Amino acid sequence: MQKNFTCILNTRPGEKLKNLAITGEGVIDANGAVLFEKELNAPEANRSNAVCIQNTDGLYLDGITIREAPFWCLHPVFCRHVTMYGITIDTGRDKNGNPYGLFNGDGIDPDSCFDVRILHSSITSQDDCIALKAGRYGAGREDAVPTEHVRISNCRFFLGFGVAIGSESSAGIRDVLVQDCSFSDSFSIATVKNRRGKAGYIENITYDHCTLTDRDPKIKECIWFRGVINIDQSYGEENFDRVHPEKITEDTPYIGDITITNLFCSSPYGKPIYICGLPERHIRHVTLKNIVAEGADGCIIANADDICMENVSVRLIGDDSV
Repeated sequence: MQKNFTCILNTRPGEKLKNLAITGEGVIDANGAVLFEKELNAPEANRSNAVCIQNTDGLYLDGITIREAPFWCLHPVFCRHVTMYGITIDTGRDKNGNPYGLFNGDGIDPDSCFDVRILHSSITSQDDCIALKAGRYGAGREDAVPTEHVRISNCRFFLGFGVAIGSESSAGIRDVLVQDCSFSDSFSIATVKNRRGKAGYIENITYDHCTLTDRDPKIKECIWFRGVINIDQSYGEENFDRVHPEKITEDTPYIGDITITNLFCSSPYGKPIYICGLPERHIRHVTLKNIVAEGADGCIIANADDICMENVSVRLIGDDSV
């Protein structure tokens, strides 16, 4: 694990805990706008999370609010049987609606966790609202603790990049369901992301019955966002080669078995659908069904095998053609 400044709420590394509950209507305010620049320029450690819970079997969070982390807001690591119900995360705007001026301030990042449920919660972020992870680079492969069996349902997402899978997935991520969620002024509903050198697999991922309406002109296509439905094996790369394969190694990632159904998404500032794998390892087995996708541009599907599209309507906003 990387070395960070101390969180406001932090368990001790290496200590095993059972049945930890944090409940109530209280607010954990990390004062990130004040700490951000100090920590960003400090050589001894990375920026701090607001809350980091490690090595806990039976973690329950109910009703709390976490605000303004200098880095990620809530980071469960090596935890099992995690439930978050009715929590509020805000790392995007202050109480008056003004941006905090932070970056890379994810909302919730379950990392190498088993059996996670995030229910009836509200997340505002200027980065990933939720990002599922499973270790970084060689350390993640050595730990070999995947993230598995995740359910995210009846949540509301504002700003940010919606529910992301990856890109740190060295130990693997599988069996994820995102269902009955709404997204407002978010870059994407689904971002499944990785790139060369990060390794790991991402598989058996489902997004179902979700909606996105984006009218924020700040949202523009970029290396972090290429589509409202965004499955990207070259995430974060400005220039990448879609044609010439590189040698497959233990660092070559894999994405497969993605199902996206019953979605309505409308964003005038990006592609409705972007699916692009590596020439040496294609994305495989993607099902898109019962989808209405509005966008400013067309769709891209490249280096992908076994793509099934059924009842998918793609419309350019301002164009009556389908």
